[in-house]
Amino acid sequence: YYGKSLRRGSEYIHEALPRLLSLWFDFGSRFHEIVRAYEAEHEGGAGKKGRSSGKRQMSAAQKRRGSAKKAPVKLQGDAALAHELLLLSIKQIKTLALPEYQWMTVFPQLASRLGHESDHIADALVQRVSQIVSRYPQQVLWSLVGITNTTVTPQNANRASRAHLAMERATKHVSRGCNFTGAEIKFLWEATSKSCTMLIELAGIRYGKDSTGRVNVNQVF
Repeated sequence: YYGKSLRRGSEYIHEALPRLLSLWFDFGSRFHEIVRAYEAEHEGGAGKKGRSSGKRQMSAAQKRRGSAKKAPVKLQGDAALAHELLLLSIKQIKTLALPEYQWMTVFPQLASRLGHESDHIADALVQRVSQIVSRYPQQVLWSLVGITNTTVTPQNANRASRAHLAMERATKHVSRGCNFTGAEIKFLWEATSKSCTMLIELAGIRYGKDSTGRVNVNQVF
């Protein structure tokens, strides 16, 4: 119903689009939990039996390379159904056919969820954010530069790396009808990042006051 409302006009976009995205993100988180639980159960059941025999059967080539990468677990039952529904929801979000300027109304929400647990949703977000950035870099770069400088927790680190990926795509794959070239977007990004860094350094400066409580700018700088 939220999608139908958005297709018929933008009168309720500030209510419908944020709510639609919130439901989508919540569903993606639940899908991630279902898959994690299925993988843990699958590895716990079959992995314990074949652990000793698997070590004996490891080929010489695998030994030279070290431990082999784990093969992806084939989803079945509820996990497979959840995966199909997630892919369907991503397809439906992409087919909303909203212009980029309408997505700007929820850009902070999109950027903040770049660290989403589901790689499928994160990839869709990176694509959408890069399209918005390439179309409106002067309006949205300030919202993105703070995310790229925050790497305190693992989730923040993922969010920062995906924000950098979105910026890289925005400079290399400019949206059709965009008024900026990739080089211009890159220049704006570098200038915005430099300005942000300078403001952070400025905030960390400790200065002294004279007897009147005033600060002499010429002495500080």
